[in-house]
Amino acid sequence: NASDSNGNEESKIGNGVIALLNLPIGTALSIDAHPLITRRNDFVGFRDVITSADGFHIVTIRATNISKSDNGEKMKQSASWITVGFVVFPTNDNVASDWIFARKYDPQTEEVSSIPMDSQTEQNLLLTIQEGRMEPQRAIPYDRIITSAEKQAWQNQTCFMTRRLLQIRGLPSGSKIVPGSYMPEGDNGQSNENKEVPKITDGVSVLYPPIPFLETSSHTLHRTRHTGTKKYLAKLSPSERTALFVASEDLPFHILQDVLTRYYNKRWQDLLGDMQLSYTLFLHLHCLSSLEHWRDLISMISLVSFQSAQQYTDLFAGVLKVLFYQLASMEQDFFEDVEYSGDNFLFPAIRRLCSTCAKSKDESIQSSLQSLILALKTRFPAVLCNESGQSTDMSNSGAEAMDWGKNEETTDEKPPGIAKDQIGSSHLNFESDDDDDDDDGPVVISSDEVEASLARSSDYAVAKSEYPQQHQQTYPLLFASLMPKEDILMACARILDEARDVSLVREAAAYLEEVESKNL
Repeated sequence: NASDSNGNEESKIGNGVIALLNLPIGTALSIDAHPLITRRNDFVGFRDVITSADGFHIVTIRATNISKSDNGEKMKQSASWITVGFVVFPTNDNVASDWIFARKYDPQTEEVSSIPMDSQTEQNLLLTIQEGRMEPQRAIPYDRIITSAEKQAWQNQTCFMTRRLLQIRGLPSGSKIVPGSYMPEGDNGQSNENKEVPKITDGVSVLYPPIPFLETSSHTLHRTRHTGTKKYLAKLSPSERTALFVASEDLPFHILQDVLTRYYNKRWQDLLGDMQLSYTLFLHLHCLSSLEHWRDLISMISLVSFQSAQQYTDLFAGVLKVLFYQLASMEQDFFEDVEYSGDNFLFPAIRRLCSTCAKSKDESIQSSLQSLILALKTRFPAVLCNESGQSTDMSNSGAEAMDWGKNEETTDEKPPGIAKDQIGSSHLNFESDDDDDDDDGPVVISSDEVEASLARSSDYAVAKSEYPQQHQQTYPLLFASLMPKEDILMACARILDEARDVSLVREAAAYLEEVESKNL
């Protein structure tokens, strides 16, 4: 369970029970990032779950479907298509009270249902467990499966996440989370609290505010394919958009300030909490929208200059700390998966971030930076390589150790549409290339092409008028494929010879058999 970022010891709420009834054998579970698989069909869940005053638990389930084979003898097992999750925390502040969260597996949807059990069933189940009338293999003690080191790791990975932030994201206690595609908030740019969250089958998909990726070049303001940037710009008023377009001094810092004010009520802790939430849901639920939000937050922060970053030393120290713990839980082949990592989008973002923070004299930033660099050296050494693939010596802190940052700034060759000082972000593919000019401007067509098109249309209309309207209605595909200066028999011969479309071939054959054969 999560704790406040100040690290103070919190009061504990009474023992809790997380019950997941009727799960098929072989169901993959995780509670607070600890994975396990059910080995019996009478598994109930977890008991003696201790939660801090502002803490919470995230449970994920990927159920299996057990069915008989065609011969009716052997049993075959297949996993559900998606992993779902639940946010769980007590809904009262009574320290002495015990609590229970209970859900039931639905074989029709092959998922754990979001519908709560009735209160009588919950109380009977809680009483049975409290009185010790249920064997520990069915209701597993929380401390039995999660070690002290795992508890600490979970707290580190969720230290900026709070119940208030979860509720802002539309996740009160008991919420069932399903993976979703990119779906930013409503057009007003406000939070999702007290809003009806769009339902996706049985559960909710988390909605995130759109996060822009804007460099100092005005070229990227007018032309971008990045979804978060387009949504962000669309929400600005005309005066705000104008001020953004004419801003020439440290545009990324202006964007960071506006995002903190607009979406996080100037609380940088909530921004980091969002960064942790999106990564957690991406890692355990394989949620695309969470991956995109996590990526955009890191990329946006990494663009802020050193001079401006000094105004947010706590934020940047926190970002380094969050990244350190996230990299520790990340598979080492993560960056080899282009589809997930966005062609290694994190490489240039981490390089920019480290280069900026290396210039700081703040002790908390330097401490977090050294921990992050050590983790990169150990698990992701490729991140510390410059553009030419040479490893960089990071043994000393300070800007002089970040020689790949200097190499990027002095490189003469750069991809089109990318500012010279952002060579490292060429993998992101957030901006359009110069070759895409035709997509954003008017297309000029010569008068000869216009006249030729009109002539073809005229010939086509004349050709169709030669045939009865009844035939055109009976064989619409055939007459729709009729080419200029081609009669119907020629069209039928061409269609039957090419045989590209089954429906079209059938209509052509039917026309020849039912119409032309009668005219012979």
